[in-house]
Amino acid sequence: MGLVLSGLAYQNLGQPDKGEVAYKKAIAASPDQPLAREGLVNFYEKLQRWGSLMTALEDNLQFYLKAADEKKALSVTEQLIALYTKEGVMDKAIEKMQSLLPGSELYDLLSSDHRPDQMETLKRLAGVQETTDAQFYEREVRARRGRLGGGTLEQVQAAVRKEVYSKSQLGATYESIMEIDPENHKDLELKLLEFYVKKMESIAQDQKPAVRDKALALSSKMIQESSSPDLSPLPHELLLKFHDAHSSSDYDTALQHQYIATFPQTALSKMIQAQMHYVNGDGGEEPSSREELSGLLDEAFKMDSTIVYGYLVLCWMDYDSQDFEAGLEHSTAGRDLLNKQSVATAFEYPKMRRSFELCMANCQFKISPKLAPNALELYRHILQEDENNIDALQGVGFVLSSEERYEEATESFERVLALDSSHISARSEVGWICYLQKDYEQAEERLREVVETSENPRALDLYRLGRVYYDMGGEYKENSAYSHAQLIAAARLDPHCAGAFTYLGHYYREVVQDDARAEKCYQHAFTLDPRESAAGEHLSDYLLTSGSLEGAMDVYERVIEASKDHRSNNWALLRLGFAELIRGNNLEAMSAFQKLLRNDVKNPLAWEDSTVAVYHIARVHQRLGMYPEAIEHYEAALAQAEKNQEPRHVPSLMGITESFLEQGKEYFVTGCYGRSAEFLGHALEYGHQLLALDSQILSAWKLVGDACLAYRAVPRYLHLCPFKTLRAIMEILPEDTNQLLHFPAKMDEEPLRVLGQIQTMDASEFFEASTEKSCQALESIFTVAGMAYKQANVLNGNEGHPAAQFWYDIALSYYYRHENAIRRNGDGAVSKTSPWLGVTMRCLKASLQFEDDNPVVWNALGVASMTTNAKISQHALIKSIEYDPKNPAPWSNLGYLYILHSELDLALKAFTTAQTLDPSFGQAWTGQACVASLWGSPEATALFAHACESSTASILEANYGYAVNTFRDL
Repeated sequence: MGLVLSGLAYQNLGQPDKGEVAYKKAIAASPDQPLAREGLVNFYEKLQRWGSLMTALEDNLQFYLKAADEKKALSVTEQLIALYTKEGVMDKAIEKMQSLLPGSELYDLLSSDHRPDQMETLKRLAGVQETTDAQFYEREVRARRGRLGGGTLEQVQAAVRKEVYSKSQLGATYESIMEIDPENHKDLELKLLEFYVKKMESIAQDQKPAVRDKALALSSKMIQESSSPDLSPLPHELLLKFHDAHSSSDYDTALQHQYIATFPQTALSKMIQAQMHYVNGDGGEEPSSREELSGLLDEAFKMDSTIVYGYLVLCWMDYDSQDFEAGLEHSTAGRDLLNKQSVATAFEYPKMRRSFELCMANCQFKISPKLAPNALELYRHILQEDENNIDALQGVGFVLSSEERYEEATESFERVLALDSSHISARSEVGWICYLQKDYEQAEERLREVVETSENPRALDLYRLGRVYYDMGGEYKENSAYSHAQLIAAARLDPHCAGAFTYLGHYYREVVQDDARAEKCYQHAFTLDPRESAAGEHLSDYLLTSGSLEGAMDVYERVIEASKDHRSNNWALLRLGFAELIRGNNLEAMSAFQKLLRNDVKNPLAWEDSTVAVYHIARVHQRLGMYPEAIEHYEAALAQAEKNQEPRHVPSLMGITESFLEQGKEYFVTGCYGRSAEFLGHALEYGHQLLALDSQILSAWKLVGDACLAYRAVPRYLHLCPFKTLRAIMEILPEDTNQLLHFPAKMDEEPLRVLGQIQTMDASEFFEASTEKSCQALESIFTVAGMAYKQANVLNGNEGHPAAQFWYDIALSYYYRHENAIRRNGDGAVSKTSPWLGVTMRCLKASLQFEDDNPVVWNALGVASMTTNAKISQHALIKSIEYDPKNPAPWSNLGYLYILHSELDLALKAFTTAQTLDPSFGQAWTGQACVASLWGSPEATALFAHACESSTASILEANYGYAVNTFRDL
């Protein structure tokens, strides 16, 4: 008792430390004495030592529980709940609230008179948990949004939401409330259902099924009991979402009708309405036309583009309407979305996935033979999961038949017939394969059997039988009771059967010799389907006979467009090429011949013009990166044109300029710096020839600028630069180029004046890149580059994407001039006196005005402002990362920015991120080596060595760092 009084006295005397010691000694001396414990609690409370108070109350709680003092244990628990809540220690507050529920030591101790009302405790607990989860979510989203590399707002929200619901116990509280009194808490059902949905998306895969089953059971219960039927569409949507259906018609129709009647304006409801009306006209007063149905679906997707059901409906609608590109797009998007949904919910959806893949394969096969291997892979993947899938077996047969693998195709169709002997399509395809193999008798027998045994013969089968008869010749071709009768029947049954009209055209042209009727049939067939190449070919003949070259060329172009991936358009390319030559359009003719060569390189008719032939060979070499061979053939093409007394061949001039430029760049990478400078000079010379022929060739100005800027990498070889050619190019340049882009008229006058002096300099004066004259030469070269880019932009009209690129190029030329000025002055004072860095910044900003999401320009802006404005530099580099998160360059540049400001830890993190994105990116390894060197780490030499190896010694800073560190290590 004396120690307790001492503690109180010390407390009143303002000596809290001694008072605390006295209270603790009193408790230690007499642990069962409650007075000392209560005194210490009052002591902490009065001094507002909340942490110590929490500890003291927890000790007292354990003491009262052990002493079976239910009143004081309950009182202390309530104190702790209040204190934890007040101080924001919500996990502890929730823990103490849970101790007031059955199953806890405290609850078991309490007598029935002292036990709190369980329902009230649960409601109180639910309220605290809801508030805690909401506060945690808002706080974390706000905090993480401010972090570098934190991601978009949606990404941050998703991550925090996942963290909240993976840990939250709110669902268990809701379940307990509903278990005690289900009738009076229907409002909680929807909250619990929403919690299940979010919980399912946040927990581990093996835990998802249990939560999903709870959600589906609750949804069924809510619908059956009509719990708040107008409150939320979620119960219906969950049951529909977790239904694995092969097609949109496999869903519970009654459930769908109930859903669209109750919630007609939701995205899913609109999709269901569109599907019902499309399939069978159901759905009340819904729109009837394909366009209006598409509009209804578009409206639904604008409301919610993440509903897989909508893609299932839309992709098959696209396929049925023969919009195969759209069908492929929507089925692929649906499959990808379904995969994400499957991962998020641990629900496999095997039927729906196969349906999407089947639509993808069907559309790929219809779009182009080049996509047939992809389609075949998808069909076989479906068959691995469902070996008796008739649609996939048919698809395999179609693809193999198109690839002329007839035996394998027949085997696939026979498997279909083994599963369904009456399958009309498979029977027809087997007969058609016989026709393709020129086994006409077998084909006629099988196709005739298909037609005769079908209650409602298909137009396709009638057309095929008619075509077989026609190609059998003789009586079958000429007697109207055979081929003609079948073709007429097919055309009447399906007026859109283009093939039937093509062969009717053949019949009237060859048998009846009625050109007028034949032309009409060909015209109709080609109008129905431009892929009817034979119809187009004969129609163009009739048009040429009547003197309509324009009409014939229109047919050629439509055939090429419709069958651009097919070799069946070779005749159209050939004829179009000659037609363009007749009209004097040499470039257009060349384009047609090039396409023909890509289709059939053995066709000699495409090479009537020898200059074009040699040019194309050169072009192929250039595209393959074989620049010496390309240069050789371009020179041959130019020589051939000169021999034929033709004008200078502009495409060959353009090609040889490009090839010299690219080969010069390759020489630099391989360390052949002299050869690099030499080839850049050749590029400038041919670029000058182009501009001398036509100064309006925009791309020629661009090539001149690119070649000039490339000399930045080889400053010791400026004696190989053709300065006279540069001077001649500038003489072609209009005088008002600067003014047209709002630059001062005389802004670049001095470097261009010096250019005239430089061309007379001795080669030895260029050997030292640091000399005054060498810097002057570089200044002139970069000035020519900038003026060339400016003229290109003027010709472009300073509009659109090209303008963004040209402003970037112009900025680059001024930045190189800024670098050259630094090299020239050597003392760093240039950063205050040189205007070029400011001009660089303005040009980059001009580029961003045309294309504000270009990561390359943002990266350049970050580099340009790195030494003058760290905030702008960091902002620009982060924007570049946001627009192209997989590009290592801005991450690497961000690392160099951090080095400049001595933030070496951040620099290392940035370089490591760049290396993760591209392990071979030499700049990132160079940056990490610099950090190691600044830290004095022995790893610096090895890192510089790796940077040199990964960049093939093309990064000069890495080469220098490796040399210096190796020397230090000696």
